[in-house]
Amino acid sequence: MTTKTDFNSWSSWQDWLKWLIPLLLSIWVFDNKSYLALFFLSGIFYFFLEHDLSVSLFFTLLLSIPFERVLRSWVFEVVVPRPEIWQSGYSFIFGFPLKFIISSTILLLIFSDNKINKDKYLSKNISWLLVGFFIFAMISTLQAVRLELAITGLIRLWLGIWLFFISKHFFSQLNKKTIYKYLISTLLLFGIIGFFQYINQQPLGINMEDISNKFTFGFLTTDGEPIYRISGFMGHPTYFGSFISLLIPVALGFFLKEIKNNKKLTVSMLISGGAFFLGLISIIGTFSRSAWLSLLFIFAAFFMKVKKQISFTKTIKFSKALIYLLIATTIFLFASNSLILIRANSIKYVWSLGTGTGRLELIKHAIAMIKKQPIIGVGLNHFTEAMVYQGVVEKYRGFIYPVHNTFLLFLSETGIPAGLFFIGFLIYLLILSWKKAKKNLVNFGIWIGVVTFLINAQFHTLFNQDPTFDMLMIMCGYLSIL
Repeated sequence: MTTKTDFNSWSSWQDWLKWLIPLLLSIWVFDNKSYLALFFLSGIFYFFLEHDLSVSLFFTLLLSIPFERVLRSWVFEVVVPRPEIWQSGYSFIFGFPLKFIISSTILLLIFSDNKINKDKYLSKNISWLLVGFFIFAMISTLQAVRLELAITGLIRLWLGIWLFFISKHFFSQLNKKTIYKYLISTLLLFGIIGFFQYINQQPLGINMEDISNKFTFGFLTTDGEPIYRISGFMGHPTYFGSFISLLIPVALGFFLKEIKNNKKLTVSMLISGGAFFLGLISIIGTFSRSAWLSLLFIFAAFFMKVKKQISFTKTIKFSKALIYLLIATTIFLFASNSLILIRANSIKYVWSLGTGTGRLELIKHAIAMIKKQPIIGVGLNHFTEAMVYQGVVEKYRGFIYPVHNTFLLFLSETGIPAGLFFIGFLIYLLILSWKKAKKNLVNFGIWIGVVTFLINAQFHTLFNQDPTFDMLMIMCGYLSIL
């Protein structure tokens, strides 16, 4: 048990700085060249530290996961807009992000190494569930009406699945603190961005921000009073809220573990506590009601977890840390109280002024597609086209989007077998890892983070549009080796 502060110890900073330095430097990226330079230099930096090419590439891959910036992109028009303003079209942008290129390079390195036992990748039933998911998705793709649309979705699906196997491979060899500090450092970066976006009530003008021409000045709530919503580096506040939901329980678990094991303030305690606090502000600032629901679940889960493990009066340092955190949170919540209440109050308008009825209409269309194509689905990225083909009543022709439910999206686009394989994968993984995850507060936090995906996925399409699915698969890869 640590008895003195470790702020002057280089070893206490080293594992944090190897993540924090390149992540925080992303704030100063100003074009594609500087973006590529950041990751190229980071890869060299990791090779200098690790002296292993594959591990260095894996660390660089982890750095790239939260960023959707692509080196080359194409616009795919799925539904052509009509002249009338209420008959909107639908299109999406597909490109190859750095994480696709790096993960493909790792694939070549791993499978060209004869010393590696490839069979261990499929050593558990959990792996076969993912393989089954991909096989049925591939069959669906080959039967799709517009092959080019389905292939772009399949490529993105392959990336997520391969990230699971990559994580499973490397985390079985690396120190467990690697994923802890990576996830918390990522939360710290996005917490800082979210905090300053909230304070400024507008995008920061950083090159990495994903700001569309339609929302140059950021996003506002569309039901109730208009309130500015932070979105970090991502294309929409709901994606940002879902992404932060994955990371917050990891920081909270690490923070509580540090408090439990140390008598004085440590570097890890400061960074994890700061990441948690800034992440908390950010998730509130998204004004995403589903993310708020996830946040309530996180607090409830940790309360049930620690109430018997940690005595709140056992040590002065725990009481002080908790008091400081609660004071800072209370001040922020008090300052934001009116906005939070306004947003919470908007729930009663969700079925009139809000998107509730539109979401139900999308669900009805998803169910109709599942009934019509139960085995192979309508094809990845085909939902909106199939919806228009089925017939959209005039009232909802301005609501042509993919169904706001990730599981229904998979069931309708790839078919029931593929959808059930994916759902079974998540549920079986959570059951399989629970016994070991519950013994460690940080592993418990990662486990809870995966559960928040199940919550947020009921309200949003968390695939092919943001990095939430990719980060989920990284965390799932870690849970699979516990």
